[in-house]
Amino acid sequence: MKKIALIHYQPLEYYPPVTNFLDYLEKNLNHNIELKVFSSKNQHQRATHVSEKIVIKRSPFPKKNESSVVSFLKQIYFNIYTLLQLLNYKPDTILYYETYSALPAFFYLRFINKKAKLLIHFHEYFSKDWYEGGMKLVKLYHRIEVNFLFKRAYSISHTNEYRMKFFLADYPFLNKDMLWVLPNYPPLVWSDQLKNKVLKFPGDEKELKLVYVGSLSLKATYIKEFCTWLASCKYKFTFDIYCFNLDPETSDYLNTLDMPQFNFYSSGIEYSGLPSVLQNYDIGVILYKGLSNNSKYCASNKLFEYLACGLDVWFSDKMLGTYPYITKKSYPKVIEVDFENLASFDVYEAFNRDGLNMKDSIFFAENVYTKFLEELV
Repeated sequence: MKKIALIHYQPLEYYPPVTNFLDYLEKNLNHNIELKVFSSKNQHQRATHVSEKIVIKRSPFPKKNESSVVSFLKQIYFNIYTLLQLLNYKPDTILYYETYSALPAFFYLRFINKKAKLLIHFHEYFSKDWYEGGMKLVKLYHRIEVNFLFKRAYSISHTNEYRMKFFLADYPFLNKDMLWVLPNYPPLVWSDQLKNKVLKFPGDEKELKLVYVGSLSLKATYIKEFCTWLASCKYKFTFDIYCFNLDPETSDYLNTLDMPQFNFYSSGIEYSGLPSVLQNYDIGVILYKGLSNNSKYCASNKLFEYLACGLDVWFSDKMLGTYPYITKKSYPKVIEVDFENLASFDVYEAFNRDGLNMKDSIFFAENVYTKFLEELV
């Protein structure tokens, strides 16, 4: 029997792409393949991801209010616990996600099973400057990656071409053939619930229903600029915000929005519930300011999730990585918006669908996970 270990230090529930992949694996792994997952317990009261066929082992995860010493000890515990589990399990293949998860893989591959296959995936692009200014422990992990794990890997994947190009520029010694793109798409089952939306511009007789899902901050997103503009917009609207990951300043701001058209749901929404909720809206917004290459050259998960549910998408024009998906001659539309100059934004033209045909989204996880599974086994 072939044994695979997946190491994901950050709690699984914070990263829908990895839980989507686990759901896919549960349905598609044959009886000759065993998979075990090593991760951490989530601290945000998200519903715990469970699996009938895949064993998931979890370690304590640092809390925001804990001291740096306790946080450090929990990270060390994760490394030791996971390594001991690997020693007992003896996997033939290891897939680890991001630098945080690298150390157990290193010890196993360097000293225990030198023939094991290694795959690495990054949810985000981390620049060399980010590593230099980050935690000392993560800097150590990354040094091990550069000196050993990257050279030892069978494949390394990123979520889009832009991030992969930045990564290759940082580490030009890597073989291009081992690098590939694994986008963050929602599962195909989302399309099963989609009703064919044939919507006209609401005009004065109907509200325009807008939604934002995801993390927020006043510094990194245009949430304040967008809400200020909406408050003076001549069209009727509702704007619902689902967000549990935000700083106190942003939370205070959202809680002071006293117009009935604004609804802030501070507990967010479980990922599994997104399709049934999102289909009630007309437009999904993506508000990143693009302050880093990571957000500037980004096609957000939410882009594909909104599209899968039939929503038009308004995204920040600073997000250059989303430009390849601009769609204006069919719907759902994908439109770039200058959130720094909303006074010139033509809402009617943005939403008008007269003479346009609907095109179903083609961006679903199963379309890319088939190849990923082939790489894994």
